[in-house]
Amino acid sequence: MIQEIGEVYEYNLTQLGLPVKFVRGVESPLGDTYYFNLLDISRYNKNYLKSLIEKLAIHHHCYLELVETRETHFAIFEKKQQSTLLLSQILNQRSINIGKDINGRVVSIDFNKAPHLLIAGATGSGKSVLLHTLLVNILNYYGNRLQTIIIDPKGTELVMYRNVRNTTFVSETNKAINVLAQCERIMDDRYRNGGYYHHEIFIVIDELADLMLTSRFEVEQSLVRIAQKGRAVGLHIVCATQSPRCTIISGLVKANFPYRICLKTTSVRESVVVFDKGSCEKLQGNGDCYVKLGLEEIHTQIAYCDKSLENHIITINKG
Repeated sequence: MIQEIGEVYEYNLTQLGLPVKFVRGVESPLGDTYYFNLLDISRYNKNYLKSLIEKLAIHHHCYLELVETRETHFAIFEKKQQSTLLLSQILNQRSINIGKDINGRVVSIDFNKAPHLLIAGATGSGKSVLLHTLLVNILNYYGNRLQTIIIDPKGTELVMYRNVRNTTFVSETNKAINVLAQCERIMDDRYRNGGYYHHEIFIVIDELADLMLTSRFEVEQSLVRIAQKGRAVGLHIVCATQSPRCTIISGLVKANFPYRICLKTTSVRESVVVFDKGSCEKLQGNGDCYVKLGLEEIHTQIAYCDKSLENHIITINKG
């Protein structure tokens, strides 16, 4: 089926005056991607190509967008109704796998290269699903080599992890500020010990806005300092918010969190705050996101962690 549709798009583009050759098609949880080569590379014009793809979308009554790729001259992504991707399908102990991209490839986070993550998205975008997926991955990957500090101001979203071994669970914002300060002291001690440490420490914050509203200066100072120095001594921050405003995600925080995951936002402005450009407001929600790993931007569908898998991982990691 995907081969036939690709050949139809090839014929349509050629009829519209741009001779192309369909190379291959790839299915993913977000939709299908069709790869093309131009028969005359001198005819490539990005704006012209976008206008032709818009005409194709109108003609076929579907959503199409131009995708830049290194594999061929260009690709067309056809957004379809999302299919559920289960974490159990991609979970393993060799890497931290969070989902699949529009090419159907597994997307992984290497916390040696991306030591800290900033996550943002509106209500219903899939932020909570992503946090559970990350936590299950982290527990599965690090096992006994892990110490977790979970800051959940609402005290409900991540409460099931409170009995995991080597886990500190904090729901009061005042205590959270003290815990962050304690993490700074641990970091300094590790530096004084020549960088030696036994456990990786993951600080997982479910709602940054609640902490910022309580004590902005102290929280920002701790986050920035840990983000700057923690990487070398095994401290990692995973920080999430459903209020991606510049008053919450300041320029100083952004500068120290170059690795980000942006789910659907409610406006272009929020997308710019998190991702430095518009586009996240057009996402479908339910785990549809952009993953920014340095200069690389990956359109990704987050995997859903069902309760049975989550309970299994928590059980084998109980203290």
